[in-house]
Amino acid sequence: MTNFYLDKIGFLKGYTYFEPINKGHSAIAKFKVEHNGEFYFVKITSQAIDETIDEILTAVQAPHANVFASGKIDDGTYFLVEEYVNAPVFKDCFDIKSEKYIYERGFYMGSRYSKLRKYHPDKKVDEKAFSSIKARVDRVMRDYKEFIENHKEVEKTPEWSKLIYLKDYFLSHLEDIKNSVMVFGNTDIHPSNFLLKDELIAVDFENTGYVEITNAIRWGIVSSEQERQGKFYAFARGYLEGLFQFNIPDCVKKAIVCIYAFMLFREAFAHLKRGNAEKFSLYLQGAFASFKNGEIGYHFTFDISKIKTLSNLKKIRRMKGSYSDALIFKCYCENTKYVLKVMPRGAKTLEKYLCFYNMLNSHGIPNPKVFESGILNEKYIFVLFEFIEGETWDKVLPLEDYETGRACGRKIAQYFDRLQDVKEERISKSTIKDFNKENLESLNLIYDNEETKFIMPVSKEKLISMLERFSKDFEEEPLRLIHADIKLGNIMVKNDNLYIIDNENYCYSYEIINFRYNLTTKFLKDELGLKKGFYNGYLTEVYGGKIPSRLQGQAKYLALSDFIKYSRCYVEKTSSNSHLDLHKILFENGFYEKEITWLN
Repeated sequence: MTNFYLDKIGFLKGYTYFEPINKGHSAIAKFKVEHNGEFYFVKITSQAIDETIDEILTAVQAPHANVFASGKIDDGTYFLVEEYVNAPVFKDCFDIKSEKYIYERGFYMGSRYSKLRKYHPDKKVDEKAFSSIKARVDRVMRDYKEFIENHKEVEKTPEWSKLIYLKDYFLSHLEDIKNSVMVFGNTDIHPSNFLLKDELIAVDFENTGYVEITNAIRWGIVSSEQERQGKFYAFARGYLEGLFQFNIPDCVKKAIVCIYAFMLFREAFAHLKRGNAEKFSLYLQGAFASFKNGEIGYHFTFDISKIKTLSNLKKIRRMKGSYSDALIFKCYCENTKYVLKVMPRGAKTLEKYLCFYNMLNSHGIPNPKVFESGILNEKYIFVLFEFIEGETWDKVLPLEDYETGRACGRKIAQYFDRLQDVKEERISKSTIKDFNKENLESLNLIYDNEETKFIMPVSKEKLISMLERFSKDFEEEPLRLIHADIKLGNIMVKNDNLYIIDNENYCYSYEIINFRYNLTTKFLKDELGLKKGFYNGYLTEVYGGKIPSRLQGQAKYLALSDFIKYSRCYVEKTSSNSHLDLHKILFENGFYEKEITWLN
């Protein structure tokens, strides 16, 4: 089996296999090709390819598929041979990822491309770039006027006034695009042009160069599916804030609002042209909710210029490590580094958040120093911490080191034992009644879903019976002040000193709840020595040398709660297969007939 295009590429001479891939809009053809036992992605395009692209992206550490060869096949036809990355397209992951997660990935990629601006400073918009946008608007408007002349009845369609508002807005603000900037980077920032592994990997980046900013991200700010609009815009917003390091010029903000109005209009009009009045109305309802009075409802959120300590900020990078609503950034200022944590106001009050750190300091428990805190844009609270130049404990030691893990667990338990005299009314309580209520609500949702109830391993009644049986082991357990997320990844090591981080979930509850977010998925599948030792040492210290037998039932209750939680996530399309993994762990392997051995 041969192919005309592939036969012309010397790098692939002697290839043994190929298969076509959906070509999309930007290529003549795309292929997955096997050559000398390796797989490659090959793109055939009508656009000339800059042979220095791979060097540019590698120099600034922008994650991208490696380029192995590029060149010309004949007049008007070019090729690019890239590394074949076995990963899903980022856009296809949107249904199971939160807006926060999508924003963070956009910010990460924008931060990488921001390095290019050091070598290629921003430019004013040239006439050619603006003419390209204007030509696109003119084509849509000609189509719109022709359609209206032949379909006067559509002016009575519900939501029509919203469509006219968007049209009038972008037509009267086109100059905002002309007055924005051109940046150097990927000329087509779109969720379909990135693959998702641990981070985003750029593909379709061969047109790297100068581009007017709205032209670069126009496909990344809006979805034709009304329920996904917020996620598309979260990605674009993250990219822009990363690209401009939170210092987005006003001219860029105005241009983005204009192009956003245009794209919303264009997508809504497309539904109308196809004769789908219902989709037209639904789409516009969602679109207009995100666009009021010329402002985008999903704001450029954090005006960090108001944080005084960061007045000499040099650069900012997103940090990993939080699964809560918080966004975490590493800030570089002259000779000092900080950690900035930003959270939605209402999730936690600033006073309650800071009381945890004051509490730790007053009891001599090492934790990051707080330099500044306050409110941003009226919707968010922020806390600025010292950056600890160290590693989390799980990255410092061999994963088989049981004894050191056990010693660490005992030390952390001793720290938290100092807090048991704290009487703080602002700290919440979580009892077995609260957990049972939460689990019952989830079970009702799961078994009311036709798709889910048929793949559950046991009946709803059986699960409720298990919960009731295991919950009895909490009856004699006292409530204690706990961290609620104790794990090796929340313990920093610096010069052999241990620091407790992520101190935002303190509550009065049962000791076993410290492990709630780590129990099932981490330890039933993987009983590595370091982690086993840590939990064993911690519990042994808390309970005076012997772990009580009732913790077996408590641990099983939490594991079962985890299973219910992930099953609910599957119903709500926020998790793809986590609960299916737990089927095997909890039921197929006879989990409920066995001891949880790492406790002892």
